[in-house]
Amino acid sequence: MTLSSSQSLRQLALVAAVLLAAPALAQTEESASEPSAPAPSSAIQGGTFGLSASLFGGGSGSIGGLYFLGPNSALHLTLGTTLGIVPATFAFNVGVGYRMYMAKAGQVALYLEPGASVGFNSTTDLNFNVGAGLGLEYFLADRLSVGAEANLSLRTNNRFETVLIDTSMSQLFLSIYF
Repeated sequence: MTLSSSQSLRQLALVAAVLLAAPALAQTEESASEPSAPAPSSAIQGGTFGLSASLFGGGSGSIGGLYFLGPNSALHLTLGTTLGIVPATFAFNVGVGYRMYMAKAGQVALYLEPGASVGFNSTTDLNFNVGAGLGLEYFLADRLSVGAEANLSLRTNNRFETVLIDTSMSQLFLSIYF
């Protein structure tokens, strides 16, 4: 990984928070009696659209759209950018994921999101990422949430010169649903 120590500590704290909270959400009374996980919010059903803005551990950001296929699953499309000042760099990526809500306790929902992305930057050719994120989403209201996602991915460029196991796609986000 190519992260500074402060970035690594922030990402480690995010991963630890998600992993520590996951067991508490995994077995609620509701999810123990029902065969499938409850919807993340009573307002979210199949056909619901959402918009999200994310800040990644490396300082980059993205905007995204979610389309719910059902109350517990959504397709997630993201567009991300990174601007570096010293040295001057630019990166852009497009990603797609499949979000699966696994459990809900009160206003907090736990999800798993496998996905893939492709991008380019000013110093190399194309980059490819395949990975998954484990996230917590806290609903401030039926259609407004904030959350955190710990992500682990495998990243390489088009010449396969380097292959990295990466956590730089871990993120904090804000979402609104329509």
